[in-house]
Order: sequence, then C-alpha cells, then structure tokens
Amino acid sequence: MSGQPHIAIVTEDVFSGLGLKGMLEEFISFAQIDFFQNMDSAMEASQRNTYYHYFVSYDIWTDNTKLLAPFKRLVFVFGNKEQQKKLAPDIHFIASDTSQEDIAKSLLHLHEMAHHHFQHYPQNVTKQLEEEDTRQKNTLSEREIKIITLIAKGKSSKEIAKALHISASTVYTHRQHIMEKLNAHSAMKVVNFAINQGYIDINNL
Repeated sequence: MSGQPHIAIVTEDVFSGLGLKGMLEEFISFAQIDFFQNMDSAMEASQRNTYYHYFVSYDIWTDNTKLLAPFKRLVFVFGNKEQQKKLAPDIHFIASDTSQEDIAKSLLHLHEMAHHHFQHYPQNVTKQLEEEDTRQKNTLSEREIKIITLIAKGKSSKEIAKALHISASTVYTHRQHIMEKLNAHSAMKVVNFAINQGYIDINNL
C-alpha cells in the first residue's frame, strides 16, 4: 500500500513482542509492524520511517521516558496492572496480564480512539482503506452482515444459530465465507470491520 503506516513495537521480551506483533498485524493489516528489542534500534529506524505509534514495554518506557516524552501521545505502554499504577494517568496503557480477548478489546479501543474510521492516516491511505472496506461490504449478503454484527458482539456460533433460527452448520459455513471475503484470519479483523462499518458501537464491546 502506498504511504503504508509504520508501527514500532519495542521490548526486550521477544515472546510478548512477537505476540503483540501478530495481534496488530491481524486487525491493522494495512500497517507495517516493526519489532525492536531496544530503543536505540527503534530510533535509528525512525530516521527512515515515520512511526504512527510506538508500543513499548513498561521497562522500555521507564528507561527512555525523556527520549519518548516529546511524542508521548503516540506511545502505548504495555505491562501488568501493578506497573500501570506507577504511571501517570495520561499514559496510554495496555494490560498484558489479562486474557487475549481483553487485550484485543484494548487494542481496538485504542486504535479507534487514535484513528476513528481511518481519519488520521494520510489521505491516500484513508482512501484506499475506505475503498477496500466498501468493496468487501459489497460482496457480503444481508445474512452475512447480520452474522458479522453478532460475531462482533461476542456471540458464539450456537448463539448465532439460535438468534437467526438456522443450524450451527449453516452458521459455520457463513463464517467461513465471511472470513474469506474479508481476508480475515481471526474474529478480531471481523470485529474491526464491523466497527468501521458502523455495525456495532465500540463502546458496547
């Protein structure tokens, strides 16, 4: 994608960094996610790429507060809830010692807050993202849109089947078609699509 946004993850913990990278790649699939184990490498790379956001571990933040302070609004710190208590209340924070579902919800809320309907990305990127969403929307049936909305609300296939008075196997087939049409590998991207299309209010997640 022309003008592709870049996002940096900085942590010494390879496993948590790669885990977060995988989650970000799934629901911000249009962005280039770069992983670094120290701030020096990230700063060197920032001379070549403009980073829209920095996701940094608590230790990286505390060791580099002065360096990161000028663009604090672009920084998201991740760590455990006890570490969050030690940070100023205006620091964007993601609690990593929670369930994957809760982390995903936090990421969705933060992304929507920062880039509501792609509004704060470059104009050419926003245009391409909106066109892609519209193109994908036009491939969906009314039934698939209804199922997407229920998925975004956290409903299981069994619950969706009951709500729509169809069999669970039919729901499964619809879900497979939806994933293919949205080029999604997990429900997270489906939820993100539902939010962008206004099918669900992110505050209701």
